[in-house]
Amino acid sequence: MCGTPSIDVDEWAESTRYPGDDDEDDEGFTAESQVVVWFWDWVRSLDQATKGAVLCFATGCARVPAGGCGALMGYNGAVQRFQIRRANGGSERLPTSATCFNTLYLPAYRSEQVLRERCLVAIRCGSEFDEEAVH
Repeated sequence: MCGTPSIDVDEWAESTRYPGDDDEDDEGFTAESQVVVWFWDWVRSLDQATKGAVLCFATGCARVPAGGCGALMGYNGAVQRFQIRRANGGSERLPTSATCFNTLYLPAYRSEQVLRERCLVAIRCGSEFDEEAVH
């Protein structure tokens, strides 16, 4: 139960990695990609509890570490910065995540409204998922 429940979205966004920034040939997102801008605008509009649900969906933890989002840990105990990657498939898909790697996979949605709707569905469904059910 460590960490702070208050989420500074600007700090979160600034500490996020975008694999498309690293490689000009990569078709991934950058911080300036329209879908990424829409995503952060949406997250800023949420109450703290829902921001925590978004963070939990993507990282497995609803609280920010004491060192801020730049200090998120990965599965191996090392710092693993949050990432937003472009998801394969069509824009009708829901976003997915790899919590061990603090990675959110977003499809290239055609509008901000579609992004908001799909993200809310994924977060609500993801909060009901129980890993024990797969063991």
